[in-house]
Amino acid sequence: MEGPLHVIARANGGTADLSESEQGQRERNGARTFTTVKKPFGTVIQALAKRERKLLAEWRKQLQAPADSEGSFGAHNETDLWTAARKIAKTSFPEFSSQLSGIGDDLARREVAPEEIVGAITGLQNAALACLTRDEQAEAIALLRMSSLASAILLAGYARHGQNRAESVEARLRDAEQRMLGTSSYVT
Repeated sequence: MEGPLHVIARANGGTADLSESEQGQRERNGARTFTTVKKPFGTVIQALAKRERKLLAEWRKQLQAPADSEGSFGAHNETDLWTAARKIAKTSFPEFSSQLSGIGDDLARREVAPEEIVGAITGLQNAALACLTRDEQAEAIALLRMSSLASAILLAGYARHGQNRAESVEARLRDAEQRMLGTSSYVT
């Protein structure tokens, strides 16, 4: 699993290759966080589900781009994220990770800026925190931890799409170069 450090390093033009053991450790840490936070987060979702309309209305206000504009986060992904959040109590970590990676991949294909993704997730987090009461501190902490984990997984899916796209372009360039060399030797 590719983490937020990968996204930052790639965005800055660097590389952030991790050994398989480091990647495995990051995945185990993510799974451990998910397992620890899953039950309190489920309590948060139950509380928020009662205020779903208010929560989603507040979140839509915080999303700056129109939901149907090209390259924006959009209502499609709003629904996907909220649906994923509501299913967490019945979801395993691999399913959770796969679903969010898929959303990240979809956003990358639509060329949504990473800043907009982080802004949208932060907006949902803020809207959810605004719906919680002061005496729901444990739930707020669970919400923040799950939000952080979800952001990392979503951005990893986003970055993986970019990496796959770059590898595909490189492969096509190598093929074109081989054809050009073949044609050049034939002409010579």
